[in-house]
Amino acid sequence: MTFNETEQREAAARGVRRGESGHFGGGPRGATGALIALDKELMKLLVRRATLVSRIREGRDQAVTPAAVRAEKEVRLAWEAGVVDFSRDPVFARQLFNLLQDIKVLSREQARNAGVFTLQPPRRPVSGVLHGPADIRAATMRILAASCLGSALRLEKLLPAPALLDAVKSCARAGIAATCDHTGDGFAAVRVEPGPALAPAGRTLFVGDDSLTAHIMIFTALKQSGTLRLNGGGRLKAADLSALRRVLPLFGARMAHVVPHSRGLPAVLECSGALPEQVDAPADLPLDALSALLFAPPFWNVPIKINLAAVPALTAAHALAEVRPLHETLGADAETSGPCVEYRPTPLSLPERVSVPLDPVLSAFLLALPFFAGGSVTLEGEWPEQMPPALEALRMLNHAGLELERDAVRIRARAAGSPPAFRAWSGGLSCNPSRGPAPLFLVMCAAGPGAVNADAEFALRLFEGEEQEQAREFLTHAGIIVDSAGGNTAAHASGRSCADNTPAAWTCPDAYRGMAYALAAFARPGLRLANPGTVSEVMPAFWKLYNSLPELKDPLPVSVPAHKETILVPAPADEEAAQPQAGKRRIRT
Repeated sequence: MTFNETEQREAAARGVRRGESGHFGGGPRGATGALIALDKELMKLLVRRATLVSRIREGRDQAVTPAAVRAEKEVRLAWEAGVVDFSRDPVFARQLFNLLQDIKVLSREQARNAGVFTLQPPRRPVSGVLHGPADIRAATMRILAASCLGSALRLEKLLPAPALLDAVKSCARAGIAATCDHTGDGFAAVRVEPGPALAPAGRTLFVGDDSLTAHIMIFTALKQSGTLRLNGGGRLKAADLSALRRVLPLFGARMAHVVPHSRGLPAVLECSGALPEQVDAPADLPLDALSALLFAPPFWNVPIKINLAAVPALTAAHALAEVRPLHETLGADAETSGPCVEYRPTPLSLPERVSVPLDPVLSAFLLALPFFAGGSVTLEGEWPEQMPPALEALRMLNHAGLELERDAVRIRARAAGSPPAFRAWSGGLSCNPSRGPAPLFLVMCAAGPGAVNADAEFALRLFEGEEQEQAREFLTHAGIIVDSAGGNTAAHASGRSCADNTPAAWTCPDAYRGMAYALAAFARPGLRLANPGTVSEVMPAFWKLYNSLPELKDPLPVSVPAHKETILVPAPADEEAAQPQAGKRRIRT
């Protein structure tokens, strides 16, 4: 963000003149004190602003009433009119405004309980048979497929993750009788009632923060002529959807962003309903958009061929692996020939009860527990054989010396023998390092039994650029010394506790690195995590399972009646269990 130079000089002068603790002058100490005082004032202003935003929204997370929408628009226009005097970067200014709008104020009780989690897992062999974490992306596709057909659907034993709730709520707002409720055992069940088929065109939809749901709504709407107005949460407002602007004209449609200089939501999609016979997918189409593009054609009821030659091979393989099982279940006529997928119209049907495969990445973290602690873990559920992350996870777990047994309904991992030197790993990390099994592989190399510094160095070399810096930061916070010259020993090699040298709490950038950090605590007990809720957003039951070690148990019942149905699963009981208690350890040994 570039500020007006005159304003910048005046602000700096005011800050320096105030000084620090009564000290005046232009030295570093005076500027530092002025910044600290200014930051405190900014925090107070942010609290006041968040309170006013909540008042405008009538206590809701988003503006839903016409009056609230008009009020937020007026505030945004005033912001954009005023920020031009200070910034020449409209994109950053817009992103900053979205961040300010998403700030929430904690109550005093919440603030007292918002402590840091100390990770202290018992180092004893694990055991347990669990219902494995279902793939929420696969569940989302099945929910939207049933909505597109207007058919009944029952899905059970799902993770009550925000992405699932966004998908159900989006369908409900589009006129589909879709509900999600707690089943009393820590899981969620989704029910879609038979009725009119999903027709997004002509509607105004709020899709939350789930990118896959938003993209499927967009591509499903292309079969009709009309206008679809989409809005979303903070993540989709800050998202870059510019790749869609290049692919939609191929379908006789165009998307216009409502906010000037924005690349995300809100946006207006105008569809002509005139679909082509062949489309070449652009190379920069992200996974969510590509999966939605491959998902939608059977519901268009027109012959079409999609050419994936320009798409990176891994992205294309991942998207095809996601949609192919669903298309087979629907009875869709989709034939893959080389880089092309050809769709022909055919009647579709979806059984009322269909299986949802395991999430391969979340499952891999649970299956890796015997590698760190010994014992065995069995997950009930269907392993997604052809998914690239699933194939890579199996390679990693096998290379870690775990014995894997699997059939159509379960997979079991058991510790056996001595773990190998990971420097013998012959493959690369082909999956997205931030989402795929890569964080798990990093922590297995650097913090596994018998790991030495050379293993951590080897793992770091598998990352490149910014991802390598993030991996190095992860190891540093985990207390693992990585010396590029190979002269140091890893700090965790002796299994030393953090008790004598309490580490600073780490704020994990995503759920997968948060779970990897939890596994690193087996090698160095006492690691501290500042934002465990990031993990809970992706896998709400993770910390309950972590707390039940060494005997893994399915999540405990929640205090919600099993018969109560609601579009949004009540969260207080889950959130309270997932939030850290000040001064308490995550695991008691």
